[in-house]
Amino acid sequence: MPGITRSPTARRATLGAVPARAPGIVLVVNHESASDFVLATGYILQHHQMRANMILPYAVTYQAKEGNGKSIPTAHDSKQWLRERLSSILAQQARASGGEGAFPVYREAYWMSVWSVNAGVTSLDFALACVGKKPLFLFSPKEKSEFTDDFLQPRMSALASRILQVIPSKRVFSIFGPTRPIRSFSAIWAHISGHSIYMDRSTRAIQPFYHASYTFCTSQTFSGARALPPNHRVRLADASHILKAAPLCEEFANDSVIFPLSPEGAIEEAADMIAKRQLWVYEIFDARTQSAEVVSIVAVTRDSDDVAAISKVFTSPQWRGKGFARSIVAIVCREVLQYKSRVVLYVAHDNPAAATVYGRVGFVGVGENPPHPEVDDWIEFGFNNTVRGYW
Repeated sequence: MPGITRSPTARRATLGAVPARAPGIVLVVNHESASDFVLATGYILQHHQMRANMILPYAVTYQAKEGNGKSIPTAHDSKQWLRERLSSILAQQARASGGEGAFPVYREAYWMSVWSVNAGVTSLDFALACVGKKPLFLFSPKEKSEFTDDFLQPRMSALASRILQVIPSKRVFSIFGPTRPIRSFSAIWAHISGHSIYMDRSTRAIQPFYHASYTFCTSQTFSGARALPPNHRVRLADASHILKAAPLCEEFANDSVIFPLSPEGAIEEAADMIAKRQLWVYEIFDARTQSAEVVSIVAVTRDSDDVAAISKVFTSPQWRGKGFARSIVAIVCREVLQYKSRVVLYVAHDNPAAATVYGRVGFVGVGENPPHPEVDDWIEFGFNNTVRGYW
């Protein structure tokens, strides 16, 4: 098939269909391999690399693990996939509504997509990834204005029902994505799965695990990087930084409360990011001791052809207020923008200081910058009585 070499062991998709409120049908596809998922959705994810940043890089990585490389199939390939699957799913709709997947099993990764079929036209509405020990991630190519109750309810209901058939419910400890679809899904999931949405124990109000603005910086919005003082350096971390960076990884995770990290886990995480050439450090050299202290870190992760994400921006508490975070973020952005068109990040609504720093570096729609139409609101809801992972 053009655009991708399929492994002979690659598994195909299973599908389910339900009528939507509006005329037409909503299809929920359970892809049993990343290769099948990328074949179906890859060209759309590629077209929306910023919105798809929580899914596309993982999907391509898992596709490569399956022996199918990292190339993304063409729109023609996807249309061929649809032609092959669509007649089958429409013919078998009654059977698909039965008990398939009644005994879900734990797997390393799950991939799903939600489609609308109306008057012979098929369009992707949502894509979902559940990989490793991470939350469920949700993507949509649709505009925010399309997220009405009438649009969301049948699609999120169908998706939640399909997840309940395929993924062990205790594995669904949280879901992260655009706010309106996530709110809709979470209410439905809590009702059908019995796993209530995480609440603040003192107020009994629903408490998101994370609520953030999703912003970006380009070479046009980038404000530049300031020169560093003598004996200060920002560099890509190497093996010598593992034990120096690990405490910052641990403190960053423990700041969230929801996803704490042990000292051993922090060392493992730092070593993994350094091995993948993802971790940057801001270090200060002390001439008296002839040693360097790591005071701030930034990770560059989830990269696709045109987009890379920065995360894990953290400065040791005793070194804050000196502009180190702005300097390391700016320098890393300068480096990444040499080969990517956008650097993306999430900034929590309850962290205005970070938003100000990012805004001054050149991230649009946050801090002191005016609102921007491409800056979206994202939220993560957690669920009770589940096996909590980490990200």
